[in-house]
Amino acid sequence: MRIVVLPLLLGWTLAIGQTPVVLVVDIDNAVQYRSDVADPTRRGTDESMTTAGAARAFTDVLFVGDIVAVNGKTARGLWTSRQFLMNFNPAPQPGFGVADVNRGTLADCKWEFLDADGQFVGAIMDSGYFPHAVVGGAGAFLGIRGQMSGGTPPNPRPIRVASMAEDPGKRRAIGGGTSRIVFHLLPAFRPEVIAVFDSSFRPITPANPARKGEILIASVTGLGPTRPGTIPAGAEPFTRDPLLEVNSPVEVLVQGRPAEVLNKIGWPGETDVYRVDFRVPDDTVSGPVNLQLTAAWIPGTAMRLPVR
Repeated sequence: MRIVVLPLLLGWTLAIGQTPVVLVVDIDNAVQYRSDVADPTRRGTDESMTTAGAARAFTDVLFVGDIVAVNGKTARGLWTSRQFLMNFNPAPQPGFGVADVNRGTLADCKWEFLDADGQFVGAIMDSGYFPHAVVGGAGAFLGIRGQMSGGTPPNPRPIRVASMAEDPGKRRAIGGGTSRIVFHLLPAFRPEVIAVFDSSFRPITPANPARKGEILIASVTGLGPTRPGTIPAGAEPFTRDPLLEVNSPVEVLVQGRPAEVLNKIGWPGETDVYRVDFRVPDDTVSGPVNLQLTAAWIPGTAMRLPVR
């Protein structure tokens, strides 16, 4: 018994000591399609704006929206949420659910995240009553846990409620509402800098500090899958021919400001070590400065980089 319980307790201790990562996701063109059409041949056929039927208990609805930003950075992607209307309440209106809580729906959400160029980054699934539990992820979010709650979007517009008779291909043309979702996540891995080298592969140290404008080589872990495909890091060694580019958007911050990223590849022969080349900004101050990486909008731990 002790052999089983001790690792569980150790894992729980590590988990509760982990600082959650915040992802703020902005959504546009969001529409709730309400299942109010019994005849399947009429669903999705009306090319004009529709008005949904009355909300009733057990009504099946589907929310659809476009991901447009993550943590203020331009992104793309798809949000869908299948929900059942119940309007639980201790004193419900006739025809709705009685319970000791106030809850409108039971929901299952799917999030597919793309970078600004439309490249797949990863997926997140969450479910339950609000706030939702994050129940899994894929791609850059493999093994992720956490919860999802709401926020106030910029330039808020109500999510439009439409009939399932409406053609969902006209969603963007007809228009919809905005939403903002806040994820508090416990990633299975985060970007961490192992070491930093100059172009001759000499380690950057106080005795060999970086120079302003210099191109440096960072050895990093935790950047996730590489292209092509989304094979999890550690599954197989990175190749030299071809070199495998990191699938996720990677940002290098020097003193909290973005530095130019020249490449982001899996280090040949390694399984979870990556090479990121970046240029030290010309206006960086002299002395020890913070160096931090983010991958798929997830930040790693900052390290001190000596600069002269």
